[in-house]
Amino acid sequence: MQDSWDAPVHHRPHRLLWLGIALAAVVVAASWTLVMRPDVTPAEERLFRAVNSAPDVLWPLVWPPMQLGTIVAPVVVAASAAAALRRWRPPVTVLVAGYLSWAAAQTIKELAARDRPDELLSGVVLREGAQGLGFVSGHAAIATALATVLWPYLSARGRILSSVLVAVVGFGRIYAGAHLPLDVVGGVAIGALVGIATNALVGVPLNRHDRHGSTDGPTHPGTHRGRTPPTTDLRSAPPGRIDDELEG
Repeated sequence: MQDSWDAPVHHRPHRLLWLGIALAAVVVAASWTLVMRPDVTPAEERLFRAVNSAPDVLWPLVWPPMQLGTIVAPVVVAASAAAALRRWRPPVTVLVAGYLSWAAAQTIKELAARDRPDELLSGVVLREGAQGLGFVSGHAAIATALATVLWPYLSARGRILSSVLVAVVGFGRIYAGAHLPLDVVGGVAIGALVGIATNALVGVPLNRHDRHGSTDGPTHPGTHRGRTPPTTDLRSAPPGRIDDELEG
């Protein structure tokens, strides 16, 4: 029986993954187009000020989850995934998607060249220093990429929790005064695009049973992946059936 770190339990993606890639790409393109104008739209400014002016008491609650978007987050999450799932694909995809999303975000920042909120608006509340350009949010990109590549392995509760954490990261970047809303939208779209593309290339679990760290052997007709095939209890069988079983 093969070790769970090498068991062939993944497959190439179905059409939903490719649809996700297309939708994420559309959001990236749309948000990028919107930020090319020289000023901030009234709607984006209103949303930014509503979040940025929230009470300071929220900062200690927002800051810890926001670290899921930092440059070290992929390493921490990959180690956790390796320990919890005991498979090689989840930690590898976490590292690949995490740092690819960071690189993509840095590249788009240079191309879009959108300034930070305090350069575009007055009266910005800065709760955390941020350098460089604004669009897209690297924190949002990394956090979303990590959640996306792990999505096939998570339970329903895990998916809800990961979605909430990504939302907190996005909220936190606006609340901190580091990004405007479209920066976060673009970052989320980049992270989703990279995460889905990584899963499309590496593969996703074959079925629900394969999402967790069970032992997986090759699937053959009449067998059950990760479970012992049913056997006949000869002690409770009639004498005639025992002979048949032994001869078979």
